[in-house]
Formats: sequence, C-alpha cells, structure tokens
Amino acid sequence: MRQFAARVEKLSEQQADKALETLRRVGHLVEGAARDRTPVDEGVLTGDVKSEVQTDEGVQGAVVYVPLNAPSHEYAVKMHEGTYNLGEKSMKKQDKVGVTVGMGFITRAIDDSRDEIKGIMKEELGL
Repeated sequence: MRQFAARVEKLSEQQADKALETLRRVGHLVEGAARDRTPVDEGVLTGDVKSEVQTDEGVQGAVVYVPLNAPSHEYAVKMHEGTYNLGEKSMKKQDKVGVTVGMGFITRAIDDSRDEIKGIMKEELGL
C-alpha cells in the first residue's frame, strides 16, 4: 500500500505541475494578446499589462491585469472600460498588429485567444 500511495502522490504532484504550467502559458498568451490590443498615446500602458497565476481559496487561475502601482493604472481602466475614438498612434498600431486596438483590450484578448487556450490545455493536460 505504501508503494501505491507513493505513486498516487507522485502522479498528483505531476498533474499539479502540469496544471500550473498550463495556467502560466495561458496567462502569457493572453498577456501578449492584450498588449497587442492596448491603445497607444504617450504612456506605458502596453508594458504595464502583466499576467500571473493566483490562488484564492485553493482555486488557481491565470490573471491578466494592470497593477495598481503601475504608472498607467488609472488610464488603463478608462481605456479598457470607456468609450472613445482611437488616436493616430493607436490607429497606426492597429494597422501594424492586425487586431482591433482599444476598449476591452483584456477581455477581447481572452475571447480572441480561445482556440489557442484550448490548444494549450490539450497539449499540457490532454483535454
């Protein structure tokens, strides 16, 4: 029984490692996609978009966000949630990256990356 329990424990740890790697990869994917979609003016919003794996009450998730202590945190909320017309720099970025820049840049990054997220899950976890 001890050998069996040790094997179960090892498999459990391996699955936990795979799940963590899956979340990291998904976070990095969405972070990059969100950065592609951030509007551009004079600030540093694009560089302030971050991702990390967080745990809350035993549940892990990939989180993409702009930290409260980032220089662009107040601007980020306005640019994500507000209604506005894109400026010249944002329009140029949009043409360059080939995706829509502006409002909802994080949520759109998630939506637009669903197939790639599923691919990562399938590759890492066999789902």
